[in-house]
Amino acid sequence: KENTTGTTGDNGDYNLFTNNSIIGGYYGVRFWGRNTAQMGIGNRFENNIFSGQLYYGLACRYQDSFHVEGNTLSNFRSTTYSFGMLIYYSTASRILRNNIQPGYIGIYLYRENNYHTANTSLIANNMISNFTRVNAQIGIYGYYYCYGLKILHNTIWVDGSLGSYSYGAVRLWYYPRYTEIRNNIFISTGNTLLLSLYNASNVSIDQNDYYYDTNSSSMFYNNAYYSNFSTFRNSTAYLNSPHDANSFDNIDPGLTGKSNVHLDTLNTVSLMSTHVGITNDFDNEP
Repeated sequence: KENTTGTTGDNGDYNLFTNNSIIGGYYGVRFWGRNTAQMGIGNRFENNIFSGQLYYGLACRYQDSFHVEGNTLSNFRSTTYSFGMLIYYSTASRILRNNIQPGYIGIYLYRENNYHTANTSLIANNMISNFTRVNAQIGIYGYYYCYGLKILHNTIWVDGSLGSYSYGAVRLWYYPRYTEIRNNIFISTGNTLLLSLYNASNVSIDQNDYYYDTNSSSMFYNNAYYSNFSTFRNSTAYLNSPHDANSFDNIDPGLTGKSNVHLDTLNTVSLMSTHVGITNDFDNEP
């Protein structure tokens, strides 16, 4: 059955949206299922260009196996409160190889897999950088009982002026569960934290490169502030331990720039482990 365009419903499954230019609007795309028991299934957005949205590039609720790959989301009209992606109450999402240049938040996930806790969601090979909000910035934000996030092979560059646990390259807040954070490049050239975690459980972290300004007071938060990598690595509360045994402390990854976060040179970061189930990079190359 069909619903009106202004009414949520369980009537949009296995759709593919590819190679489109989506320009303007409050949202670029707003894709709603009905509820956590009647979700949209298998919808895909691939290789689209989102530009000129006011607040949200792509927003969805109640989606099962939502697949978002190879999209560019940038040039938001709001420089202070725009989100690349806003994903609520969904499960088994695949967010891959997207280039996101937001105002405030790159990818926001709310209660991901909370109603389907055996599922996992893959967030891999995304580039999130070139924020337009100068103070508060979050690359990937998992909020409130997000389960099974696999945050792998992403490059996130933040440079906000606020050094609070409220902001970070990755912020997992209020009970993240069974999450992996591996093989990422996290850069802070301002005061924005690299990782901000609150009341985590069964979270595994390793093989990342953390590059940051050593003059900043804190770069990590795990129910308490940690001023540098070594003190954070020695913390054991709330995380699977040991953690970050094979991560890099302040190795410059040699990126081209904030608007293009490809690696410019072959360096130590290129030797990071590939054994996390991801065989290709952002450009879909081995």
